[in-house]
Amino acid sequence: MNRVKIKFSTPRISLFTPYNSYQTLNSFFQILYTIIHMTLPSIQSDNKTIGLLELDLAPKLASCLGLDLQISQNVEIVVNLLEQMGKIGAEHLTGLVLDPIYSFELAKNQGKAGILMRLTTVREDLDPLAIPSLISNYGLEELRNNYNMACLEFYYHPEEEQALKKKQLLAEVHDYCDYLDIDLLLNLIVYTPADEEFTPEAFQEDQLIAIQELKNSTDAIALQCPVDALAIATITAELDIPWIFANYNHNYEEFKQELRICLENGASGFIVGESLWRELNRFKLEDKSPDIEKITQFIDTIFQDRVIELMRIVEEG
Repeated sequence: MNRVKIKFSTPRISLFTPYNSYQTLNSFFQILYTIIHMTLPSIQSDNKTIGLLELDLAPKLASCLGLDLQISQNVEIVVNLLEQMGKIGAEHLTGLVLDPIYSFELAKNQGKAGILMRLTTVREDLDPLAIPSLISNYGLEELRNNYNMACLEFYYHPEEEQALKKKQLLAEVHDYCDYLDIDLLLNLIVYTPADEEFTPEAFQEDQLIAIQELKNSTDAIALQCPVDALAIATITAELDIPWIFANYNHNYEEFKQELRICLENGASGFIVGESLWRELNRFKLEDKSPDIEKITQFIDTIFQDRVIELMRIVEEG
């Protein structure tokens, strides 16, 4: 169920408000604009479906292309590719996930898409055991000033040593988001501890427990695909907030098929990134540097076709 949080600091407006109450009307519409752009409706279609493109993956994209982001020229290449992807996502999807470092400028040209801003540090080698580290110099106040929703990537296991501290951090972030009238998307990644072997049964149990423990500290949640249709339906029954399918370690065809299963059992949509462009590492020049011409052609064709197809799947339900 979507919450719309309104904190009126100005008199309520009625049809009989005098025409000379310009300042009151202006304040009202400013509040309304803020609510619309910082809450779930900003990233939902008219049918309440959600299709999000992850553009906060600069280190992963650079690694895929064999580029060192310590070199300014490489940063420019990655930013330009993210911009190209962002224009396509803004045209066909309901929202874009950005970060304040590499993709922030895309918020100026997001088209019809809503904006979610990443809260945690942008790194490829995140330690799932560590307490999430929030990006410095761009807190929730700055996010609110730019009329963005918040997105928190969150590695979690119910029995990990840091579980309590992680839950406390999430609760504090959500409480402050609530205070600022910002909705939060929790991108939940349930990991398997290093000393345990992954089994579908254990993962299903751990994921359900994690959802039960964290669901009250977010406004929407992105999840790895549960192991089967029954597990997905169980999760849907457990939640009274929207949940979407997140892609981790999937190629595009796998992601597409699992998305269909999730949608059939209650998911509201998806958040996708690397599955759309994983093949980019194939495009190399003779000196092993990225073939930018072929990469941009891939984005304009195959990448765009995939974005359109995924959103069509979601709308068809």
